[in-house]
Amino acid sequence: MADTQNQLPVVRVKSLLANLDVKKRFEEMLGKKAALFMASIVNAVSTNAKLQACDSNSIMSAAFVAASFDLPIDSNLGFSAIIPYSGKAQFQMMYKGIVQLAIRSAQYKHIQASEVYQDELLSYNPITGIAKFVEVFPADSQRNRGEKEKICGYFSWFELINGFSQQLYMTVEEIENHAKQYSKAYGYDSKEKKQTSNWSTNFHAMARKTVIKLLLSKWGILSIDMQRALTEDQKIYDNEGSYSDNPQTDTNKIADPFEKKEIEMKKKPEPEAQPENVPAPDPKAKTYKEKFDTVWDELEADGMKVEEIANKLFVKGFRSDPQAETDEKEQKRILKYLESLKGK
Repeated sequence: MADTQNQLPVVRVKSLLANLDVKKRFEEMLGKKAALFMASIVNAVSTNAKLQACDSNSIMSAAFVAASFDLPIDSNLGFSAIIPYSGKAQFQMMYKGIVQLAIRSAQYKHIQASEVYQDELLSYNPITGIAKFVEVFPADSQRNRGEKEKICGYFSWFELINGFSQQLYMTVEEIENHAKQYSKAYGYDSKEKKQTSNWSTNFHAMARKTVIKLLLSKWGILSIDMQRALTEDQKIYDNEGSYSDNPQTDTNKIADPFEKKEIEMKKKPEPEAQPENVPAPDPKAKTYKEKFDTVWDELEADGMKVEEIANKLFVKGFRSDPQAETDEKEQKRILKYLESLKGK
């Protein structure tokens, strides 16, 4: 009876994957790789008892996100994974997945993240953010001996094709504080001495992912896919697409480790009273997104490629998703810049 109960979630997932519309959607995103990817979804559910307890539709939603990035969901490969959280499936971007998307943007010459051992760090200046390391790594080192308890921090670094480079070093204590602040599950684990979150069971991998994610979000050139990946990461796929595991995080912003300030929770201000007799908005007036899509389509019609348009936006300094409902002044700036590209 117990074996039958365990098989039910797998059967439900297989049933969803057998749907012709679902198959077509995966094939549109992955082509010939669709069948293998769908098999990996079944395998992920079959080998994870906690994932079997999740809503089947949320599992499929998280899988669609992974497929849209063309990243495998086998957590052993380190690109992305579907993980359980409070009965819902959660798409999780992993370290190699972030690096993979950066490589695809064709903007990065070098990109790396690693743990740092005590015998490798020469100095670290928290004011300049510059860390210096030994240049000779002996065979009998803490790293080669596998002394994980001697890890003192985590380091990420990149160099762009144009020569610009930046680095970020965070101590183990800074990483732990970040994890407790932005992962409700890890905060619970730390308090109750349990092992229920990825931070608890795979701390080093999560730490490497964190330093590269924070560095790129602050200094990197972010393609549309990279922006979307940072937004979708650790999103709970319920009806509202909530971020239940990191409720303090704005889904479009990432904590800035370069600014050593405490992040205080602030209540949302009360909406301002609206003056009377305000004219109703014109229902025929185009929204910002409609205007944005129109200009973007016109640029594509002129022969400009999507990646080229996106890169021009990034170089100009528009780091956030240009389709997001930003403030009116920023919207006008984006539209004006896009209009200026016509005919070039």
